[in-house]
Amino acid sequence: MLIFITISCMLLIIYHHVGYPLLLKWLTQLPFFKRKLALSENDSVLATIAVLIPAFNEQQYIAEKIRNLAFLDYPSDRLKIYIVCDGCTDNTANIARQTASETGCAHLDIDIIEFTVNQGKVAVINKVLPVINQEVIAMSDVSALISIDALKLANRAFSDKNVGLVTGHYILANPGSSGESTYWQYQSDLKQRETQLNSVIGAHGALYLIRR
Repeated sequence: MLIFITISCMLLIIYHHVGYPLLLKWLTQLPFFKRKLALSENDSVLATIAVLIPAFNEQQYIAEKIRNLAFLDYPSDRLKIYIVCDGCTDNTANIARQTASETGCAHLDIDIIEFTVNQGKVAVINKVLPVINQEVIAMSDVSALISIDALKLANRAFSDKNVGLVTGHYILANPGSSGESTYWQYQSDLKQRETQLNSVIGAHGALYLIRR
C-alpha cells in the first residue's frame, strides 16, 4: 500500500508539471476551441471599470503606479480608482494624494481609503467591494505596471456575456534569473491554453478583472 501511495504521488507531480501542459496544448489545437474576439468598439459603450489597488507601505512605488494609471487608454469618465491603504506605517497615502494632484494625473477619479490597522489584502478587498458599483472590477498590485491598452482589451473580452474574468499576461521587466523568467512564461502559456478551453483556473494578482 505504501509503495502504491508513493508511486501515485510521484505520478501526480509528473502530471502537474508535464502531463497537464501537454494535455492543454493538445486540446487547444482542436478546431472546437478556436476563439476570436471582435475588434470594433466605441468609447460610449465601454464598460465602467473600477481599479482596486490594496497597498501596504508602498511609498517607494505608489507614485509610479498612479502615473501609470494616468497613461491608460480608457475614458476617464468610465474609470474609477480605489487605493486602499491597509494600515500603512509609512507615507504611502500622502504620496498618493500628492501624485493624484499632479497635472498629468489630475483627470483621474481616485479615492484613497485608509485603514488604521493592517488587516491583510483579502480582508480590505472584501471591505471595499460593497461600495463599488462599476460594471467591471480590476484588481491590481502596486508593483505591477499595466500596459496602455490593457483595459480596452479586457473590455473586448467582456463583450462576450459568458466571460466573467479576464487575467493579464505577466511579464517581468527585470527578471532576477533566467529560471524566474522561464517560470512566468510557463505560467502564461498555461493561462493562454486554459483560455481557449474557457477554463482559466487561476489569475495573477498583478492584474485581473472580474464582472461586478
